[in-house]
Amino acid sequence: MLKYYDNIEDFPLYRWRKCNKGEIEFTRIDVTDGTKADDKKHWLLIRQSHLDEFGLTNDFNHLLNLAEELAILQCDMVINDDRFLLNKIKRIEEELKRLINREAGSDLDTVLIHLSKWMNQMLNDKTLTVKLFYKMLKEYGKANQKN
Repeated sequence: MLKYYDNIEDFPLYRWRKCNKGEIEFTRIDVTDGTKADDKKHWLLIRQSHLDEFGLTNDFNHLLNLAEELAILQCDMVINDDRFLLNKIKRIEEELKRLINREAGSDLDTVLIHLSKWMNQMLNDKTLTVKLFYKMLKEYGKANQKN
């Protein structure tokens, strides 16, 4: 009998949200049965299946670009002793903090409400799979671009 989820095909959105908040024991089918080592292994498998299916998000790419820009500015400041760059560095650090500390759960609740309205039925994050959710979100985005 399977003890863990290992891909987004059948992984419920509710559990996805819990794991993204650090509670990776929700990769277990029965939360009381498993080990932390297996939790980590299966969370990586689930994340990899998400990346394989949908790739990186625009937000994550933006975060990576900001981190790269910050590293370059910090190096330039040290090499050239240019104190003017401190203002740019502080601005990028603040934006990175804002992006990293953003409350993802409340955003997802809002998205579920909008998707529910669009679908004319209430979506339940305990039964909705991660794969289906992201496919719906993609289609919702396409439909809104047409309007």
